[in-house]
Amino acid sequence: MMERVLILIGLVVSIKAQPFPATDSIFDIDMLLHERSINKVLNGIQDIQGTQTYTYLILKGTYHWTVTSMAVHIESDSTYFNALAKVHIAGINYEAPVTGRMDLTYQMQKNKIQLKLMRAPFQIKTELFGKPIILKTIELADYIKQPFEFEGPQYAETSWQTTMPDGSYKKIKMTTCACKLIPEQKRVRVKCNLNIQVSNIPKKIKNK
Repeated sequence: MMERVLILIGLVVSIKAQPFPATDSIFDIDMLLHERSINKVLNGIQDIQGTQTYTYLILKGTYHWTVTSMAVHIESDSTYFNALAKVHIAGINYEAPVTGRMDLTYQMQKNKIQLKLMRAPFQIKTELFGKPIILKTIELADYIKQPFEFEGPQYAETSWQTTMPDGSYKKIKMTTCACKLIPEQKRVRVKCNLNIQVSNIPKKIKNK
């Protein structure tokens, strides 16, 4: 089982602050997470391997598989995964492409962009009396159970004070809200609104 991957990498953020709560049709923060940044994480993982024993009629032995060249591909209507499986069994070596489906979501409470592998099967095959047989189907999603996580555009509540010419203060508090994830070609876009609240603090009167 792989450990949860959590990384902050190559994000592009632009902020346009407004002195009033933004409407739902206007997004103030626009963040991009590029496909190549996600694949840098997969390149860091490198290979996933497994070894199992098998028994099939008169056949008995051990097979070993390695999944390499993993990559995520993002399109506007889908996010999918591909890789290459290399299998060694009973003196036979072969390679097979692995194609899978990924679930792409934005968890607003955690401020995380998540990509979870839902399905990516490949087959373990050998031969019996000269005929090909399928011993087992390996589901790679069983080995990559935890989602890949990337930091989203939110940040902790920010507030500050500014002094006015008459000696009074204005306290400004800014939070993010109404975030939306939008898959695009080779990238993920997350947009959020800014909610800005301004409080007036009267001038302090000194006691004589």
